Amino acid sequence: MSVAPLPPAAHHSGVDPLRVGLVENLEVIVLGLRQMLVATGDAHLVAHARSVEEFVASEPDVDVVLLDLRLAGRDDLDRDVTALSATGARVLAYTEHDADPPDLPAEPTSRTGLSGVVRMCDPVAVLVSTMRRAVRAAGGRPSGSVAARAAPGPVATLTSRELQVLAVYASGEKADRVARQLGITRETVLDHIRRIRIKYRDRGRPAPTKVDLYRRAVEDGLLPRP
Repeated sequence: MSVAPLPPAAHHSGVDPLRVGLVENLEVIVLGLRQMLVATGDAHLVAHARSVEEFVASEPDVDVVLLDLRLAGRDDLDRDVTALSATGARVLAYTEHDADPPDLPAEPTSRTGLSGVVRMCDPVAVLVSTMRRAVRAAGGRPSGSVAARAAPGPVATLTSRELQVLAVYASGEKADRVARQLGITRETVLDHIRRIRIKYRDRGRPAPTKVDLYRRAVEDGLLPRP
């Protein structure tokens, strides 16, 4: 089966959206991801294939490739990531597990060649933000891109869970509601917020108040600009 190119979605941010590829054999996940990205306007799914071999053979023009970890065995992961990286795109593991998969860090790693890990349960804002960070780490899109414009200073390196907490909390929710939405305790939410503030402070972008956290989330592309 050949790669199935998907038409670009309309975007409303005034800048070029990210071009996303997906290696996935379940149509329901493909359709769900496309609809999620349509809602943001800042990224669109332009190609997908059922296997790494099919995806690479099509030579798609994408910025980021999401690789469903179900399709890559542990022994074949390095090979698959290397093949996908050869297309010039950044490669992120796409997993249904809420916790980090065994032996896979949430941050970029030279051992696997992955630019990060995203979860199917992540809010779409977290997914898009993670993809932008991966692209920017590779040198970024042209100067008019969302990733190049978003952050005025060094981006804080947040874990996937911290990104989830920040996206919900900075949007205006209280800690207890964030906890219920993410299935964690209120104390865990507050602990994440403390660590997020420390990371922003260490990057010279302090966020002592909730309004400041909202501003940082907007600057880093995690929340839409008002």
